[in-house]
Amino acid sequence: MVDRNVYNLEPLLPEPNVHQPRPKKLPRSFRSRLLWLTFGVVAFILTFGGSPGVLHALSTTRHLRPSSYTNKWQSQIIQIPFNAPQTAASSEHQQRFHVLVTTPEINPATCRTVLTTAILGYEAPTIISFQDKGNKDIERTSSLKKFFKEQASFSDNALTLLLDEETWVQLPPEVVVERFFNLEKDTNTTLRRKYGTKVSMNSTKARYSQRLLFGADKQCSSDDSSDLACSAVPYSNLPSDSWSLGTDSDLANHHNRPRWLNSGTLLGRGRDLKSFAEYASDRFSESRALSKDVSPLASVFGEQEYMREIVRQNTTSGWLDWLASKVSTSASSPNITNLHLDIVNGREYEHGIGLDYSSQLVQTMEHAREDVEWLAWNDSFVVERVKADHGMPYQIEFPQSLRRLSKPFTGLKLKDETFRMEASWQDLSLAMNPYSQSISPILQVDTSLDDIQQLWKRMWFYPYLGSLLQGIRRTAETAHVPATSTHEHFIWMGGKEMGAWTAEGRWVPWKELCGKYEKDLL
Repeated sequence: MVDRNVYNLEPLLPEPNVHQPRPKKLPRSFRSRLLWLTFGVVAFILTFGGSPGVLHALSTTRHLRPSSYTNKWQSQIIQIPFNAPQTAASSEHQQRFHVLVTTPEINPATCRTVLTTAILGYEAPTIISFQDKGNKDIERTSSLKKFFKEQASFSDNALTLLLDEETWVQLPPEVVVERFFNLEKDTNTTLRRKYGTKVSMNSTKARYSQRLLFGADKQCSSDDSSDLACSAVPYSNLPSDSWSLGTDSDLANHHNRPRWLNSGTLLGRGRDLKSFAEYASDRFSESRALSKDVSPLASVFGEQEYMREIVRQNTTSGWLDWLASKVSTSASSPNITNLHLDIVNGREYEHGIGLDYSSQLVQTMEHAREDVEWLAWNDSFVVERVKADHGMPYQIEFPQSLRRLSKPFTGLKLKDETFRMEASWQDLSLAMNPYSQSISPILQVDTSLDDIQQLWKRMWFYPYLGSLLQGIRRTAETAHVPATSTHEHFIWMGGKEMGAWTAEGRWVPWKELCGKYEKDLL
C-alpha cells in the first residue's frame, strides 16, 4: 500500500486572522436580491442536471498553471537500481525513482541520453534493448513487457521515467518528480469536473484519473482523418491564441498547439507501467500491418479518449453541452460523430493516460524546433530579444521553484573550471518555450534533425563536458554500495566509472558502454 502522505501536495491553508475587523452588513434589499439570485442559479442547475461537462467548461476556460512549489516529497523519493535489496537508505516510507532507457542499439544517441542523466544526478539508467523490425513502438513495448515480467522485484510503487534514445535531460530529477505530481493533481481536478464521479465499492470517486504521462506533439503521425489516434484525442489546454492568429491553422504544423501523443518519454508508477506495457504489447503484437509511422501507443490513447467522449456525451445534457461550447474559450472535446471503434466486450480501454500539453515536463522538438530558445536568464538583453522575436507582450520570468535548486555544479569534484562552482541555474543557458513559458527538464529531440550536433553544443553543460565526466567518475563509488548523488535527497548506485545497468541487472561501466563514442560527444 502506498503511503498517500508521500504524494500529498495540497498547499497548507493560511490560518484565519482572528483580529480582522468584522465586515459591515449589506443592505437588506441587496441581500434579498442576492439570495433570490443564488436560489435561481441553484434551481437552474438542479432542473437541467448540473453536467460535469458544463462545470468543466465554466471552470477551465484558460490554461491551468501547475500547482505551487512544494518539497514534501523530496525526502521520500530515493534512487537505487530496480533489483537492489532494501537498505537502510530506503525505508518503507521512501519510494524509489528509476530511469529506464529503451534503444535498439548502443550508439552516440543512446550515450548522449545516458550522459545527461549522469551529469544531472539521475539514477544510473537500466538499458532495455529491442530489435527494430519496422515499428519501433511495437518492439519497444514488447521488450518492456518482457522486462517487467522477468523482474518481479520491480516495485509497483516506484516512480519510473521511461526514455528512448533520443532524449536529453537539462534539469535535476527533483524537478521531474515535483512537476509530475503537480500535473497529476491539476489534471485529476480537471477530469473530475469534466467527467464527474462514479460509485465503486460503496464509495464515490472520480470517474477517470491521470496515472501515466507522455509528451505532446504538434502533429499526428498518421494522415488518416479517421484514425482515432489523430481525431479522437482532446484539444490542447493551451490558450487558443498561443501562436496569435495562426494557432492551429499552420499547414506546416509549427503553430499547432501540442495535442498528439509522443511515445518517446513516459512517466508513471511501476504498477501502471507494467499493466500498460502488457496491454499495449498484447493488443498490437499481431498488428504487423500497422504503418511504421503509426504509434500503437498513440492508438491506445485515441481509443481511451474515444470511450471517454462516449461516456461524457451519455452523461451530459445536450442543451447544457451546447451552452458549455458557447461559454468556453476553446474546445476541449473532439467531434467523434464520424469516427468509429469496434468495441470489444471485456477489453479495458481506460489506462489513465495524459499528455503534457504545456511542456512542463517534456519539450518535444519535432515541429517545435522554432519554439525553443536557449536563455541565460541573468542576461536581460537576451531575455528581451526572445520576447521581441516571439511577440511576447508579457513578462517571462525564471521559475521560483528552480531558484531553490542546489547549484548545478554542487557535489561534483571538478578539477578544472572551478570558477563555475558558484554559478546558479540562472547563469546557464537553458532551453525554454516562450509560448508555454516552460523550462522543461526533459528534451525529446529528433536525431534526424540536421542541426542535432548544434543543439547538443547549446546544452548548458557542453562547454564543461570534459571536467564533468572526470568529476562524476571521482564522485561515484563502487557498483554495489549506495552513494549520495550530486543532488540532495536522492541516492543512486554508480560504479567506479559511470555507466548503466542491463535489463538482467549487470553493471556496464561507461568505458565499455560508450567509450568509443566519447569523441563524438565531446
